[in-house]
Amino acid sequence: MRSAVLLACAALLLAGEPPDARAQAKALWLESAKASDVWTCLQLEAWGRDQQPVLRLNQVLEGSAVFGDPLFAFPNHVRASYDLGDRVVVLTDHRVHVLATDGRPLQRSQILAPASEFQDLSWDGAVAATGLAWRHDSDQPYRLRLGSLRVSDGARLLETDWTLKVGQRWDERLCVSPEGTAVVVPIFSSQAALGTPRALWIARAKAELEIIPNAWSPIAVGPQGIWVMAYIEKTQALIHAGKRTPISWPTPGPGGLAACCIADRPHLVKTDGSTVPLESGLGLGKGLRLESVGDYLVLGTGHGAKVMSAGDLLGENAGVEIEQPESVALWRWTDLRADPAAKPLATYVTPLSRARQFSAALWLWDGLTTGVDILDLSGVAPLRSRYLDAAAPVKWVWTSAFATVVMYGEGRRALYDPAKREIWSGVSESVVVQRRDLALVGLADKEGPRWQLHRLSSQAAERTVVDLALPRRELDVNVGYRIHDFAMARADGQWWRVGLDGQAIDHGPDEGPDGQDLRPRAWGCADPSGRWFSDGARVFSKELGRPVEVAGRLDLQDAWRFGPTTMLLEQDRRVLASGRKRGEWQDLGRVHEADAFALAGTTAVLAGGGRRQGLRSILAGPRLGEVSSGDTQEMPGGPWRLERDGRFVVPKGKQYRWDGERVGFWPVRLRSPESSGLLVVARSLLIELTPEAAKVIGR
Repeated sequence: MRSAVLLACAALLLAGEPPDARAQAKALWLESAKASDVWTCLQLEAWGRDQQPVLRLNQVLEGSAVFGDPLFAFPNHVRASYDLGDRVVVLTDHRVHVLATDGRPLQRSQILAPASEFQDLSWDGAVAATGLAWRHDSDQPYRLRLGSLRVSDGARLLETDWTLKVGQRWDERLCVSPEGTAVVVPIFSSQAALGTPRALWIARAKAELEIIPNAWSPIAVGPQGIWVMAYIEKTQALIHAGKRTPISWPTPGPGGLAACCIADRPHLVKTDGSTVPLESGLGLGKGLRLESVGDYLVLGTGHGAKVMSAGDLLGENAGVEIEQPESVALWRWTDLRADPAAKPLATYVTPLSRARQFSAALWLWDGLTTGVDILDLSGVAPLRSRYLDAAAPVKWVWTSAFATVVMYGEGRRALYDPAKREIWSGVSESVVVQRRDLALVGLADKEGPRWQLHRLSSQAAERTVVDLALPRRELDVNVGYRIHDFAMARADGQWWRVGLDGQAIDHGPDEGPDGQDLRPRAWGCADPSGRWFSDGARVFSKELGRPVEVAGRLDLQDAWRFGPTTMLLEQDRRVLASGRKRGEWQDLGRVHEADAFALAGTTAVLAGGGRRQGLRSILAGPRLGEVSSGDTQEMPGGPWRLERDGRFVVPKGKQYRWDGERVGFWPVRLRSPESSGLLVVARSLLIELTPEAAKVIGR
């Protein structure tokens, strides 16, 4: 299966493996091993095993066994992944990773400081920034720490630490300048005495803090923070030199360039914050849009633009006002940097719709015929080709996850998979794809909105429909990428959960009386632009989806060894047990609230909840049974003595402390069953560590 994944990823790029990839992998493995970047070494070793012929690299964790596929896998939660054409940049809680499109690391991972879930990456992927706010007691002020680094070598570009006033808090967003020396954050003040309720703070390297009052939610920031795009009252604005210019469609570009619409006209924002009108030679109508796609700035003219006719071949009807079809214009960002008055590289008669399942591409159609073309903007020049021929004249095209959505007339829609096969069609108000096998279809009648789940298939006879037992009202409904067995809906502080059979499971408020989050754990669905999406601690191809094999989709929170059987507890509470054959796993079901293996008396159980209560017992087979006692204690210690603060003692050997800063990750848990090596539970891998490898990850 993994070989198929790699072949498909290569096909996505329409480019082969670089001739020096093997040499680069060898050199990077040596560099990473010397720096104790263990995770990068594990990924390179896995990549080497998949090459033909096999690229044999040393084993960084000598003699240790690794359960799970390290390619596109990470030790911590993936916060974001960015498709940058020839590479994928991945931000986790603690590190930034840069991969080739086949999963091969292109450089050592770099430490994000401070470690945080709130991050930003510059347009070109060269700079990453993070922010962290904390306090020890509710009556104390927050401290806010910001940092930025150069992704290529980890060089620190900005480090700052503030103590806010009581009543001030960070709004948990940030935006980094292209060179990394300025970071903009929104600060909220709950007391009038502290200043305006909302303000933007600009932190600069070796410069005093700048405060912009009555602005929030930064969108983009120029070099050294010289200009900022952000929200102000009732609109968005370009803020520069004390002036606030209302804008729409703010569009960051490379190296401090940007674009936006000012008074319904497209403008280039230069690196110094000044603006220049963009001349496309096209008429501009309602619904004008701008978007950055690959190395191009794209203008969509909107509809209803009036232009003067040039006449026919005989010159007749010239000078007559006519309506211009929706069109797009393309500029290379590099051309605009050299000449802000540059003319478009090309124009096309089509509405603006990004093909979001590709690195950089647009959908093209004429609204009259069945043809759907794709304009590939990932290469040195735009490349247009026929993508598919639909079943009827096409009125609109867009992307939903991995699928192409084609809209015909009178509410008719169709879905096409990456193989360009129709997998669904029908009349609906909406259709959204959030899983490989299901589409969420929205309908409406005089009683209000309703929702259905439609099974997707290229064979019409295999398509099925289930009505969801949800209130007939406006709802935000989701069916996530994960293989969950329910759908979720939310509205006005309430949530509803229904099974994939359509039957109601439960519902309740978002928050409890003390403000605690009462929503079920699985909520929401990410669908970033590009060929990849993240789930848990892994990045997956949109075209291929989550693999069936357990090794390629692990997302762990605990593990234990019962004799020859390894049992895994995943983040979604699913329990897996190893089978007799290598790579074979038995699914024992999901245990609600379980987060650890524990003991209830002498019985091994799955435990969870605030007091770590026993939930289900683990019986021979293995299988899950009932629990007679709710009280639990830790699993018994094995040959490795585990102590606090990540300390452990090798059997008949030295004491070490897990050195997460050096090796690139901290485990979710360390476990020491009898007759086993040290089980290192990372989010996406389970590593059985040998005593010889302890010195690599410890100090």
